[in-house]
Amino acid sequence: MKLPILNLPDHNRSEIWVFSKTEISSFDESILGQVRKWRFLHAGKPVHIVKPNGKTIHYEGLKFTGSVKLVFWNDFIAEFLKEGIPKTLRSVKSKAIETDTSINQALDETEALLKLVVSRVFTEMVHTDSILSGDGFVKGPERDVTGNIQQFHRFVYEHKKLIEKERNPDRNSVDEIIELKPNIWGLGIDLRALIRKWNKRK
Repeated sequence: MKLPILNLPDHNRSEIWVFSKTEISSFDESILGQVRKWRFLHAGKPVHIVKPNGKTIHYEGLKFTGSVKLVFWNDFIAEFLKEGIPKTLRSVKSKAIETDTSINQALDETEALLKLVVSRVFTEMVHTDSILSGDGFVKGPERDVTGNIQQFHRFVYEHKKLIEKERNPDRNSVDEIIELKPNIWGLGIDLRALIRKWNKRK
């Protein structure tokens, strides 16, 4: 399997594309780094990983078989993905709100990039498993991760839809509607801002 490129060619980019791509590239680099740490076993070095829940994975002087291999595939990468995917989607949504950019467009391109991250992560896991399952000269067979990728592609999509529906924070709503100007009544009301706020709720 070839590692997919983290990019969207021929893509109509949102106004916050650079921000989104930077956020996702950072997440991608971090999670691939967690996978590659397992290759230390091949060199006889310890593997030490701190999971998002604070628990650690530590192996030293062991072969990549049995329970070690089970942890790699069943109890390892999912936590990093389940933490990082919603966090990234919310970060992009917040930036879209802050910059008055289309939330749907920003989240759609983030969804596409995060699905690439998922594919890249499981491809890297296949490569790592193949290296560690080999004898140092010949690599082991490549595992089929189609189901893993599809599962987390669904996770990305479902969380994008959930985060799209989350109530948007009212940006400076009070400051926009209430004019902090002294007048004979105290505070003035900006009716145009009030109308804009009402229309956004429709």
